[in-house]
Amino acid sequence: MATGDDTPRHPTGIIQQYKDPMGRAQTSVTGPDGHILITRVGLAPYEVRHSHEAFRTLATTQDKGRALGVALKTAGIEV
Repeated sequence: MATGDDTPRHPTGIIQQYKDPMGRAQTSVTGPDGHILITRVGLAPYEVRHSHEAFRTLATTQDKGRALGVALKTAGIEV
């Protein structure tokens, strides 16, 4: 279901893409179980972590689909 701002929305969550203040491309996934960030700098692997966890990484991968899958599952969004 699309919204007026074209943010992809899912029955139980929201996925948004943006650049953080340090210029890193990020994707945020918000669901019933929390807010998860996917970060990538240049060609480095994607890093998936809870938004409140600066140091504990849930997954590191070169595969964007896998990173999104981990984020969706951790946020409690069923696909």
